[in-house]
Amino acid sequence: FPTRRSSDLFQYDQQAHQVTLQDTRVNVGTSHAELSGVMGQTLTVHATTRDLNDLWTVLPLVGQSVPRDFPLTLHGGVVRFDGTISGPATDPRVSGQLDLTKFALNGEEIDHLSGTVDLTNSSLDARNLSASQGATQFQGSGHLGLKQWTWTETSPVSGSISVKGASIEKLLANRKEKLPVSGRLSATAQLTGTLGAPQGSADVQADNVVAYGEHVDHARAKVTLAGDMFQVTEANANVDSGTI
Repeated sequence: FPTRRSSDLFQYDQQAHQVTLQDTRVNVGTSHAELSGVMGQTLTVHATTRDLNDLWTVLPLVGQSVPRDFPLTLHGGVVRFDGTISGPATDPRVSGQLDLTKFALNGEEIDHLSGTVDLTNSSLDARNLSASQGATQFQGSGHLGLKQWTWTETSPVSGSISVKGASIEKLLANRKEKLPVSGRLSATAQLTGTLGAPQGSADVQADNVVAYGEHVDHARAKVTLAGDMFQVTEANANVDSGTI
């Protein structure tokens, strides 16, 4: 079997107290990482995992606590990351391209998500986000405040998002509302506030809507959001008999 000397994998500068990694490969459980660079400064990382528990076993080794009630779980999917980890192991900054498949976020199943992220223990900034959930497509960017790598209902949030093809029936079911309404919803929104009480405004469009036995070809509305409450400021709809 081919082997590599330890000096081929890393170099230690005793005077500078620096360890330089050279194409070092690390395997933990089902997870794999390739690392290059100076530890404590900047490491270039390519990593994949099928089990987040592999990460939790490593965190205490670098001075980080395992997050409680982490809201993301893999359901047969994979997490891939290509980017950099900069700063000390006790307070790192993670920046790069993130790609996830088949996972749940706060219990909500997501098929695929990708985007550019900048993560510290106190904030998450995301750009060029793209996600899919069945026929529903999401795009956006935003900022989320964190506390020791996780978020709560009071975490500050801001950003913009567009949604296409969302099922009205599923949206109502998520709110535990049983109404005889079906159709597809699309929207563009700007959000601020907190994760548990978001505020913002949105332009909403619904197509092929059936509500209480009545068919609506197309409807548009401007909506303002405050927590669980929303207000429609403008609305119009095209029905078989004309425009309302």
